Amino acid sequence: MYLQSLKIIKNSLSKIYVNKLKTVGVALLLLPLLNCAALESSYTATLVSGGTHIVGKSNFDIKIIDETTGEGAENLTVTVTPTMTMDSGMVHTTPVYSVTDSGSGVYSVEAYYLMPSMAGSWQIHVDVDGSNIAKLDTTVSGAGTDKATLKGVTDKFLQMGMVTNRFYFIFENNIDAAGNSALLFVATRNSLTEHPSLYYGLSLTDENSADWTVNSASNATTVKINTQSDGLGAWQSLTHLGGGYYQGTGLTIPPAPIAVEVQVNTEIKTLDGTGGGQAFGFLPY
Repeated sequence: MYLQSLKIIKNSLSKIYVNKLKTVGVALLLLPLLNCAALESSYTATLVSGGTHIVGKSNFDIKIIDETTGEGAENLTVTVTPTMTMDSGMVHTTPVYSVTDSGSGVYSVEAYYLMPSMAGSWQIHVDVDGSNIAKLDTTVSGAGTDKATLKGVTDKFLQMGMVTNRFYFIFENNIDAAGNSALLFVATRNSLTEHPSLYYGLSLTDENSADWTVNSASNATTVKINTQSDGLGAWQSLTHLGGGYYQGTGLTIPPAPIAVEVQVNTEIKTLDGTGGGQAFGFLPY
């Protein structure tokens, strides 16, 4: 009986030892693979000189290097988020229309800055496959008035826990008075860190956390410019091109600024967010 008990204990200890060896062996085999996976996702990013960073339309390039090869990294899923930390401590982002893979690790960005650096500091957050790889400091010039801003009347959302009239931002992409044409970019705010382009089918969230959709039926959502700088002339409709772009040709373009009207789901946005407020904004160009 005593010998039989010793055999059972010996066998049990042997199994534990063997299982530990197997576990260590598997870990050693996997270690090179884990190291490779970590190296494969190691990137650095830098701002390419020569880009523009101004209130309104800005174009700039970001170079992403694969640290394992030292070469530019192509075909990545890249998200670029310019982020401002204001002197008050508030943090917000800005509309970004596109990030395009231009080859050799260069990613071209079209963004629309809301404010200049005098009100705080800007950093460009660069993510690859959802993971942040860089926060790049930049200086944004210009003035906050280099865009038109309108507000919803009944169209509201929660900002820092407070019910707030939703903002709509109108930027010049290209206004050609001699050629009688205009191309505008329009974005809105869904939160301090969400500034989507205004397009048909866009989903937004109201002050009660209910989602609603930007409607295109029966001219429910429109962008127009006026034939007169004071907004007292005739209104001319622009055609939605997709994304946040609205274009018009054969227009009467007055001297700067131009008066701009934005209507979303039949509600015309106003300068102060009240029903009796001025129903258009002024856009310099």
